[in-house]
Amino acid sequence: MTRAPLMQSTALLVMMALTAALVAAAGVAGADEAPAILGWVEEVSILDTGLVLPAKIDTGADNSSIHASAISYVTHDGNPWVRFTLRDRAGVEVVMERPLIRLGQIKRKEGGYLERPVVSLGLCVAGQRVTAEVNLADRNHFTYPMLVGRSLMVRRFVVDPNRRYITRPTCAAV
Repeated sequence: MTRAPLMQSTALLVMMALTAALVAAAGVAGADEAPAILGWVEEVSILDTGLVLPAKIDTGADNSSIHASAISYVTHDGNPWVRFTLRDRAGVEVVMERPLIRLGQIKRKEGGYLERPVVSLGLCVAGQRVTAEVNLADRNHFTYPMLVGRSLMVRRFVVDPNRRYITRPTCAAV
């Protein structure tokens, strides 16, 4: 094999790899949008409820979790739903019902797993409306009633571990 065709093949492969990398990079945060910076604790608004909760922004957690009480399973048109109550720091409570997405397996420090219902919630984080899968848990023994995990942050947010409360959970009405 002569060197010219080999060099052309190599050049073609390099151009294809660069093109793929550029396309992937453009999709990371929307070609002209950088991810918003969050502190390690931020306020998060639960859309359509008026509730604002402090949340730990946890890059070590895969998924998000929220403190919920009075969790019960109901059926709507033969489909499983979850009824639960959320409460803010002022004691304002909101009863919600959402379709059950799945029962999540949560690893326990002591070993084994817990099953928790997972629902989809509309949230406002740093002025951005997001829809996130959130597991419902008794977080009474935690400092923060909400934990924001990596699956919500991907392509949207980065975390500055030296700062807290640097954004506002204010989203424009749709």
